[in-house]
Amino acid sequence: MLVNLRQHCSGASAGFNNEVVIVKIYVCVGSSCHLRGSYEIVSLLKQKLAENKLEDEINLGAAFCLGKCTEGVTMKFNDEVVGGVTKDNFDEVFNKYVLSRTV
Repeated sequence: MLVNLRQHCSGASAGFNNEVVIVKIYVCVGSSCHLRGSYEIVSLLKQKLAENKLEDEINLGAAFCLGKCTEGVTMKFNDEVVGGVTKDNFDEVFNKYVLSRTV
């Protein structure tokens, strides 16, 4: 699963478009994260992106191991890996790693 959502900025004087990805997000869907609810986190993430009209500013993808298997569902925001994401702390994680970087 790879959803590629990008913001396009117009280069009016040059006559071409440049693609700019503001935040790259990967959600681990490996066996450990899958068992701990990674697909629920993907659903929450898609919902929050839509609610905040951020679909065009995010490059969303899946990863198979981000190296924090013992911490729970793991996400990567640009180059920062965050483990232990749950439905209970998802809003806090989303606000810190997505909203703060796109607003």
